[in-house]
Amino acid sequence: MAHFVSLWMAAEATSLALAAILAIWVAIGRGVLFGAGVSPRNVLRSHPGLLRFFVSTNWRTTVRNASKEVDSLIVGGILGSASAGLYKIVKQVASVLSRAADPLYQAVYPELAKLWSAGDRAGFRRLLGRSTLMGLGAGIGFLALFALVGRWVLVTLLGGDCGAAYEPTLIYLSAVAVQATTFAFHSAALAMDKPADSLVVLLGVTLVYFALLVPLLQMAALEGAAAAYFIFYVLWAIIIGLRLRLWMRTTPA
Repeated sequence: MAHFVSLWMAAEATSLALAAILAIWVAIGRGVLFGAGVSPRNVLRSHPGLLRFFVSTNWRTTVRNASKEVDSLIVGGILGSASAGLYKIVKQVASVLSRAADPLYQAVYPELAKLWSAGDRAGFRRLLGRSTLMGLGAGIGFLALFALVGRWVLVTLLGGDCGAAYEPTLIYLSAVAVQATTFAFHSAALAMDKPADSLVVLLGVTLVYFALLVPLLQMAALEGAAAAYFIFYVLWAIIIGLRLRLWMRTTPA
């Protein structure tokens, strides 16, 4: 188990380091890091809300990665390395849908920010509503497809033992379907200049997630872990959805 964890952590660290190196390389090529007049003080003076945005979003990434990665270590510690490997398969299958939603997340944020800053509340609501319906359709469609052929795909491509991942994956995919449905919610919070509020909501539901994870693992094994993740996303969607509604109602155009 220790060897597996070491290799896994090394792979994660390598991917993050490579992403950082490539980002710095692109920034240097575009003159962003060492261009004329570029300094942290000048940038922060020109964009006074940037530091708060940067800190909040980076902490959000840290908390989000914890909810997505640390659970595998907990599964391995309670159920053993074989179950941790099976749970990794569950998450990899479910990640197909979440990765498909990533470009949409990147695309919708600037449009929402533009509408909100222009005071177009009706357009903001329409875009948020369309994004939610589009995510809902994609989530339900992928979930239905996996329900029909998922067990066959797991057994055919990964072997008979991996058929045991079908039920946990189905539950986990239900959580990812909620994530896909609400993919624009965090973008909307950022567009409304509420990054810290979004972080607080995420931190709260993450604590609930980890509080539920261990007892549900002990009661229902991998299905329990997937159920805890589903509860995590349902709670997040409800709370952040209510907050968005409140902010739209109370913030003047």
